[in-house]
Amino acid sequence: MNIKQKKAADLFIESGDGYSALIGAGYSERYARAYDSFFGKTEIRDYIGKKLMEKSCMNESDEVIQYLFRVMRGEEKETELVKGKNEKGEIVYDSVESPMSGTLRMKAAELLCKRYGLYKEKTENTRDTPVVIREDM
Repeated sequence: MNIKQKKAADLFIESGDGYSALIGAGYSERYARAYDSFFGKTEIRDYIGKKLMEKSCMNESDEVIQYLFRVMRGEEKETELVKGKNEKGEIVYDSVESPMSGTLRMKAAELLCKRYGLYKEKTENTRDTPVVIREDM
């Protein structure tokens, strides 16, 4: 795949319009009118599919990070089942929303620090350092 084809594929991913993507990449209007044949090539379809998948994964990772920030700030709630009895004495379960526990909030903060390089785990020094013993004479 050459540079011109990549540019056309990238423009297509941004706009979704095959004709304008080919014109923007420098192809002639006549060629651009038959954009189906260009975007029908296996190599181009695979490239576009790969890029769209990467873009989707980036959006999902952004969503995960936003969730971790909400947990850390205490904006997310967790649902717990509480066992109880009704008027007839039967056991019933009720769901109760409560703020995230401190442990979960700390874990979210730790994951965010690792993600942004603010936290580094201590590593043990595994180098063998020779011990030199000198005798005084």
